[in-house]
Amino acid sequence: MKKTQILAKLTALIMIFILAACGQNTSNSSDASTNQTSMDKVSFRLNWTAQGSHASIFYGIKAGIFEKYNIYLTAGEGKGSSNTINLIATKNDTFGFADFGTMSTLVTQGAPVKVIAPVYMKLSSAVISIEENGIAKPEDIIGKKIGITEGDGPHKLFPAFLKSVGIEESQVELIPMESTAKVAALLSGQVDAILGGFDDQPFQISSKGSMPTVIAYADYDVNVIGMAVVANNETISNNPDLCKRFVQAYAEAWAETAKNSEGALDALVEAFPDLDRETVSNQLNSALDCLESERSSDICKTDDQFFLDSIEMFKSYTNLNIDTKPEDLYTTQFLPE
Repeated sequence: MKKTQILAKLTALIMIFILAACGQNTSNSSDASTNQTSMDKVSFRLNWTAQGSHASIFYGIKAGIFEKYNIYLTAGEGKGSSNTINLIATKNDTFGFADFGTMSTLVTQGAPVKVIAPVYMKLSSAVISIEENGIAKPEDIIGKKIGITEGDGPHKLFPAFLKSVGIEESQVELIPMESTAKVAALLSGQVDAILGGFDDQPFQISSKGSMPTVIAYADYDVNVIGMAVVANNETISNNPDLCKRFVQAYAEAWAETAKNSEGALDALVEAFPDLDRETVSNQLNSALDCLESERSSDICKTDDQFFLDSIEMFKSYTNLNIDTKPEDLYTTQFLPE
């Protein structure tokens, strides 16, 4: 056989393989598009910029957990719980990850939202410092400057912490500042400690080469439901099946994250490549610790009494209207099986 004939036959075979491959790719793309079209499109707003506590959402997406529940999920970063709640209130997003206490206050101001699933059963609020400042127990904060973000969760419940440990607010100096400035202010010596979440700032501190110290409110009998899944009241009324499926999928994503934290971190870092792996790993481990407390050992599930006790503490310390009804703040109809 001549060389030209061999080349012609090889060329023809290559073209057949290329066309077959193209046909296969087109078919897969069409199937994926069809599957996506048939699913409920849902957007989820995080409470803050991407961090370890958000790994379960991205793992759930990557592992197909939400897809299994006929949900096509997208997730976006937030700018604080208040902003997230406002986005849910205006239906710019379907569901959100936000602080229960912050949401409760906004509900009394007219936000048409409520919690459909609790997430943090252990309050992550804490007094955070660095080792050289010698703040390791509550009495060590007396006479010290403490950086706060006015109106956030740790600030609102700080009076409850002070009462529990027998310290007057006049015995500390509170320095208001933006939340993003607190770690820098602590490390530069502008303040002796900050109020924040032990699932976040301590790992920012350690990534800068300092050793953090943490005094958790929950260790001194100040514990409420913390972070939670929030939905618009119309979504709850008009699409309860979607709410039920989302909560079930979200709880399953957390359960799978607990089994395979490295896989969850892979999904998070894949979505946000600039994240520091060690920092978000520590954040995730801390978040996993918050999923359970003596009040509940189930993921995204607790009893009415924990909700009611949390609301009473909000009424006592966060200016939550005393006449606010529990049913205006949460529902347990969607809690996972």
